[in-house]
Amino acid sequence: MNNLTPAQILALSRVLTDKKVDEARKAVGHSISLQVDPFSVSCTGGTVSVGEPVDYTPTVHLPLLDVLVIALHKAGFQRENIMAMVTDAASDALKSGEKVGKSTKSDIDFVKSEVEALQAALSVDLPKKSRAGVMKISAKWS
Repeated sequence: MNNLTPAQILALSRVLTDKKVDEARKAVGHSISLQVDPFSVSCTGGTVSVGEPVDYTPTVHLPLLDVLVIALHKAGFQRENIMAMVTDAASDALKSGEKVGKSTKSDIDFVKSEVEALQAALSVDLPKKSRAGVMKISAKWS
């Protein structure tokens, strides 16, 4: 590996993906030791092009359950009222023979849209980050 150029390593990285390594690990199994026979890999050449780094705003991920927990924690004296509303909505759905999620779908959709708006608002103030540019590799393997 010490004699490979950076371009050769990049070309090889496109072939040897994490997914392929995971599949091979599953195929081998657990608690096993294998003998590795000598082998070689041959690449007949190709091209590697690396694009310019790209600025992006990191995504603010707010899972709905976490948002609910934070809201309940910060709700103070309203915590009990909120829990009562959630319990009442679930009870009403069960009494009418519907699933809780189906009965409260419009409420859930509203809350999801509010969470998405909150994520967008938080993203505006976050500093930009830079990530590597797009890499395209065209190489022939034998």
